[in-house]
Amino acid sequence: MQGGNMTGRIALISMAAIGILAWQASVMAETVYQWTDRHGQPHFSDSPPGGHSKVIRDIASDGPASPDRHGLRNGERRMLDRLAQRAEQQRQARQSRGRKAHQHRTQTRQTCREMREHLRKTRDDALRKHYARKLGKHCW
Repeated sequence: MQGGNMTGRIALISMAAIGILAWQASVMAETVYQWTDRHGQPHFSDSPPGGHSKVIRDIASDGPASPDRHGLRNGERRMLDRLAQRAEQQRQARQSRGRKAHQHRTQTRQTCREMREHLRKTRDDALRKHYARKLGKHCW
């Protein structure tokens, strides 16, 4: 009798587990919206809110958070601020490197133009060789 009772318990537990898993799958498949009404009260719903409020994020699709970062913890806000600050620093560094590279290319072109002009104008063989070596090394 105990063996049959144990088998029944296992079957019951198995059926309960299957039911819970099926319920979780159906819940996870739904889209859940988090939104704030005009009074600042947060709400959760499976349908989009009306026109008097804005959608903060679609939780099921894990959409982007709102620009005002409503609903984030202080640590999450600080982390996002640090990431934004780091991204801005990297953007500024890229711009600076780009400007320096542009200035270097411009200066190199100008120097090469001047050397070519000197090479054309000079009649001294030693200077011609000097300019030709410089042009060959840096400009051609």
